[in-house]
Amino acid sequence: MTNEEQLQKWVEGESIHNHNPPPVSIVDQHGNVVGTEKTKGGMCCPDFSCCQPELKWPKQQRERFAEVHRAGNEEEALSMQMEALVGLLDYTETRNVHIADPTSPD
Repeated sequence: MTNEEQLQKWVEGESIHNHNPPPVSIVDQHGNVVGTEKTKGGMCCPDFSCCQPELKWPKQQRERFAEVHRAGNEEEALSMQMEALVGLLDYTETRNVHIADPTSPD
């Protein structure tokens, strides 16, 4: 299933973990695509409700995410996803997670 198909189903209320998403592009520090890679483990919905149904966002929030994502507003989409990630961590009580900064040289 494409990312857009998964997004549309999620907005409509069907949270599906995409076990076979299309490969993602790997880019260098200049924005040049240097390769592609399959996402290991598939891809969750933006609110992680495919794996934790209790975390499902209200329809209005799902529609808002889809709107900003489709408009290319990466800053707001990422902010919403980070809120969802915090909610997931709180829900699962997982505290030992490191989120890597893809722009960091380390």
